[in-house]
Amino acid sequence: AATSADIEVACKAARASFGAWARTPLSGRIAVCNRFRDLLRQHAEELAALISLEVGKPLWEARTEVTSMANKVDISAQAYAVRTGESSANIADGDAVLRHRPHGVFGVF
Repeated sequence: AATSADIEVACKAARASFGAWARTPLSGRIAVCNRFRDLLRQHAEELAALISLEVGKPLWEARTEVTSMANKVDISAQAYAVRTGESSANIADGDAVLRHRPHGVFGVF
């Protein structure tokens, strides 16, 4: 299990890399995420065993969790394409433009 110090180190590293990550083209970010997905699949059994041991889940449920994490990489990449980009519309007094930009580091617990 991660300690408070572990979390602080991870957050500092994420904040430090945010600018470079935000400037990385979408194709590069997707490649990094795909590598993460591939590593999840490569180490699925080991990760499932750790989840089962640390959290107390049955092994079958931990395996399902690892598979779900890997599958979410593909789902997230597809969702990004649908939900982001730039759109515009004409309104009464001019044009409205919607742009999506990264905002910073977040954590999933």
